[in-house]
Amino acid sequence: MKELSIFIDESGDYGDFDIHSPYYIVTLVFHDQSVDISDSIANLDKAIRLLDLPNNTIHMGPLIRREKEYRNYPRSLRIKAFRCLFSFAQKTQFSHQSFLVEMKQVNNRLEWNARLTKAIGSFVRDNLSFFLGYDAVKIYYDNGQRELTNVVVTIFTMLLNNVEFKLAFPAKYKLLQLSDLVCTLELLSIKAEAKALSKSELSFFESYRVLKKNYLRIIARKHF
Repeated sequence: MKELSIFIDESGDYGDFDIHSPYYIVTLVFHDQSVDISDSIANLDKAIRLLDLPNNTIHMGPLIRREKEYRNYPRSLRIKAFRCLFSFAQKTQFSHQSFLVEMKQVNNRLEWNARLTKAIGSFVRDNLSFFLGYDAVKIYYDNGQRELTNVVVTIFTMLLNNVEFKLAFPAKYKLLQLSDLVCTLELLSIKAEAKALSKSELSFFESYRVLKKNYLRIIARKHF
């Protein structure tokens, strides 16, 4: 049986416009389950344990900004953690697609919902033969934002009859951590083009040139 797994991550707030969070982005990571990545997952697990990271996970936003569980971690350790996950991304066969809403262009949550639904829905319809080529499509999300859950469930159940939804958490699924990585890099790419990278982001990556050359260009090659 051919099975496609889709891992979802998001960044931003679906509420009112906030100058500190001007973008809302959703990333879908696609993985064909016939491709065995168990060795890569085992290697990433080992690397995370050696770094003694909390909850056996790498959470990109706080890692870069040195927040929450990473507030006592120096940059040297945080960059090691980032590179472990990025190395996993390089070695893993997957593709990704992101959807962006500029919050200053929407006036309310209804309009946010409409824009996101239209963008993701158009993508699925345009690639319907790809999705129907699988016996099962399983979607993994941590239900972090119910509004996004509703959008995704509505689109995929309306357009596909081979879809299942799984409540999943990053500590258990490394590909959810991968989707977090990709979502973060996609957002950084948008912010960099707008010359809106924060001080903590520039400090973490050293410069926009390093970010683009060493990471953004590489992850862009895996675009759907």
